[in-house]
Amino acid sequence: MKRRVWGRRAGVLGLGRIGYEVARRLQGFGMDVAYSDIAEKPGTEGWTFEKDPVALAERSDFLFVTLAASAATRHIVDRNVIESLGPNGMIINVSRASNIDESARLDALETGRLGAAALDVFENEPAHDPRFLALDNVLLQPHHASGRWRHARR
Repeated sequence: MKRRVWGRRAGVLGLGRIGYEVARRLQGFGMDVAYSDIAEKPGTEGWTFEKDPVALAERSDFLFVTLAASAATRHIVDRNVIESLGPNGMIINVSRASNIDESARLDALETGRLGAAALDVFENEPAHDPRFLALDNVLLQPHHASGRWRHARR
């Protein structure tokens, strides 16, 4: 079964260059967009600012993690954020694995306390926890980052 995104609530954790572009595209799908960052950002008219990641997760159906990795962001998506998303929520991580507590996410996915996840980075890359492969509520994608095809000049 599919879930429609139109009219749903999207949260973007980290509104840097990539987070801003993700939010802009989500708005194009008719989603209610909120974001969390160190402070409110210009150019975000119509989006809701939530300073606290837990508050952002509570108001989101889909949480997009788009943060740079640093000591300050390590496991910023912890058990509290994950459980605030709830059994119908989905985490989409397009940042670094260290931003999410992988053990807490796996536990929540296995027990139904988190609805789903879409991932392309893992804490122990290039290996990943084999528990992910047993889950039917996870989309796993190889990490492509800024990879692209280059066409040879003729």
